[in-house]
Amino acid sequence: MLAEREFIDVDGIPIIVAINLHDRGELYELDIWTVDFSPLKQYPVVTK
Repeated sequence: MLAEREFIDVDGIPIIVAINLHDRGELYELDIWTVDFSPLKQYPVVTK
């Protein structure tokens, strides 16, 4: 795992976003899921 961040969905359910690397260190996948596995309501908005 390269990075992981938690956000809150519009319905108040936490969302986890993870960027994973292949075993050779290359980018492999972007995982986005809610902690209770309910459908995602809105993609997270990143602010600075």
